[in-house]
Amino acid sequence: MTLASSPWLPVAVLFALSVAARMLQGNWLAPSVFPSLVLSIYLAVPLVLLADRISALTVWVIVLLVFFAQFGAMVTEMPQVVRPARANVGESFCAVFLARALTVSLISSSIAFMGAFIYAVSSLKQFDLSFSVEGFLGLGAVLYGIIVGGGGDPWWFRLTRMWIFPGAFLGGICCAITASRSRKILSFVWLIPVVLVGTTLGSRYGITMAIACWISAYLAAKVSVNLGSFHLDRRAVVTAVLIFTACTGMYVGIGISRGHQFGDLEDYGVQLRCSLFGYLPVFESFVQNESTYKRSFGIYSLAGAFDVLGLSKRVSALSYEPVMLDDGYSSNIFTAFRGLIQDFSLPGALFLCMGGGWLAGSAYANASRGRMSSVPILAGYYAFFLWSPIVSIFNYNSVWLGLFVAWWLAKQQEKTRSYVDGLRGLSSTQDEPAFNVAQQKSHVAGSAGMPGIGPW
Repeated sequence: MTLASSPWLPVAVLFALSVAARMLQGNWLAPSVFPSLVLSIYLAVPLVLLADRISALTVWVIVLLVFFAQFGAMVTEMPQVVRPARANVGESFCAVFLARALTVSLISSSIAFMGAFIYAVSSLKQFDLSFSVEGFLGLGAVLYGIIVGGGGDPWWFRLTRMWIFPGAFLGGICCAITASRSRKILSFVWLIPVVLVGTTLGSRYGITMAIACWISAYLAAKVSVNLGSFHLDRRAVVTAVLIFTACTGMYVGIGISRGHQFGDLEDYGVQLRCSLFGYLPVFESFVQNESTYKRSFGIYSLAGAFDVLGLSKRVSALSYEPVMLDDGYSSNIFTAFRGLIQDFSLPGALFLCMGGGWLAGSAYANASRGRMSSVPILAGYYAFFLWSPIVSIFNYNSVWLGLFVAWWLAKQQEKTRSYVDGLRGLSSTQDEPAFNVAQQKSHVAGSAGMPGIGPW
């Protein structure tokens, strides 16, 4: 294999792009930096851990999509535009917004928890399972089998569990802007319904998706609170490793609870690697056979919205066929990039990535000025790339709900602040003429006795 045909060449180019953009912008969280840094890791790990041969073309396709997102972001986030315009968010604004956001997060989490608890108890009775830890853990295998078989959940349960994501997004924002330990703890309350729902349904990806949303909101809020300043230090790296370890443990635990069988330790390690990092060889299969797929115009990138609008019924796993990997295990995790390309073609996907980068760059510039309403937009951008090895995060209406609730709450608070600031400005303007008249009278009185000097 020559250097030109090696998949490591585009990975190196992608990482070099992230370093160059970091030197220009001065922040790893800038939309022109963040996706290339994250995807460099996502591409390098499968190349190291899996036996599958990946062509350079497959990696170049992903690098090209990320580059167009970076280019779009650079247009609106240039340092000379952002840095001189930085302004303080305001302690009073943060205090009021924190209280409201934390309240909404707790309410949303409570709604999701009550729905999950009622559904779990009713399902235990329906399937004659004991109300115990064993019965509860066994419920995941039963309900997961029903979902895989094409069965659905009750509408009211789907409606209540959607509110996990407003709680997750707002929890991430609250954790970033508060210094109170008790409030930081409360910003993790959404984890309770997430674990309950995930264990009840035997759903591993639902839990990790909610965690990705929380992380995205936390990072986006840090941009606003720190006014565009963020350092990738040892603590951040250790935190990322711990989060990945916890998610891996959860992935294995829920897999066991829903009846998944593992072999010996060596076989278990291979199977786990294929499950977690098989997305790249699976995407390789799509790239090599892309011409055989028909354009779907949004079905695989916005499946939830298409389902709600009645344009296309959403199917389990997006009807992706599993691909057999070289290690003997199969996977149907094609990444979010397959959906973009299959929906809109490669040129269309490049255009959409550039537009998304442009929007995220604008949100980053506004967030760096202290505009909290831009934080959810930036969080959506982060979440897309954090979740990109799996599927488009915008397939899920619950994610849209979480982003909208966070945006609406911040927008309302900004309108209130603008209204109050306007009243203060009006009050000071109305007081100013009285001061000027008094000053003028004092001047006239003082100059009346001076020869040759009158009022005019």
